Amino acid sequence: MACGGNYKGEKMKVAVIISTYNWPEALNLCLASLAQQNHKPDEVIIGDDGSRADTKEVIDRWRSKLTIYHEWQEDSGFRLARSRNLTLRKVTAEYVICIDGDMVLHPDFVSDHLSFAKKGSFVQGSRVLLNDDFSKQIMSSSQPWRWNTKLIEGGVLGNRNNLIRKPLLTRLIGLQAKESAKNTRTCNMAFWREDLYAVNGFDNRYEGWGREDSDLAWRLVNYGVKRRKLKFSAVALHIYHPEVSRASLPENDKMLQRVLDDKSYYRCESGIEE
Repeated sequence: MACGGNYKGEKMKVAVIISTYNWPEALNLCLASLAQQNHKPDEVIIGDDGSRADTKEVIDRWRSKLTIYHEWQEDSGFRLARSRNLTLRKVTAEYVICIDGDMVLHPDFVSDHLSFAKKGSFVQGSRVLLNDDFSKQIMSSSQPWRWNTKLIEGGVLGNRNNLIRKPLLTRLIGLQAKESAKNTRTCNMAFWREDLYAVNGFDNRYEGWGREDSDLAWRLVNYGVKRRKLKFSAVALHIYHPEVSRASLPENDKMLQRVLDDKSYYRCESGIEE
């Protein structure tokens, strides 16, 4: 089972895994914000759920700035869990930060995550929801992306408080670790690689939108890893887009319920190792 204890974040390697599907404009902004990190990740691994060639063109443009691996799988429906597992197989770093390809990151996003890392826990970060007009504006701009909090404030749709970065408050809130995985969103989460492998990563049986992240988080809790909330640090913007279909949610809810009902279950049969 997982154990507790602090970790010297400055000595470890970190990977950022990004999930994307046919939205190269958003992915370009995401990679631009990663290239401007004050602590660049050691490896960036993009899980691609079957995008067209224009996504690869965007990725190739950033290879001179970042160490990037592109894990593409055939477009055969919404298979986010399997796509993420493909990226996890490539990870060599001790610490793994998961984001979506429609996220734009504060320059201290990676360093904030590393400062917060602690053995025996995984981390749930937050996001700022941008409105449609501002999202279109920053994606269509020919100017290099630069973080400007005052400019961003005018484009916020929701979660305005998540734009605040106060590391002292982060440390105070982060003292509490819970044996709960409620309200899980892998658009901004971080894990120890060894813990992800212990539970065999995401469950490949999840197809269609929803619950594959909650499934992973609850299995980590069952394994003995506690959840910590990362607030007022690792600030990230979420580019606006319409909601995707929730048609698969009832079936995915049934699979998740099996995990909730069996507190001893933590390692899925089909995951990183199929």
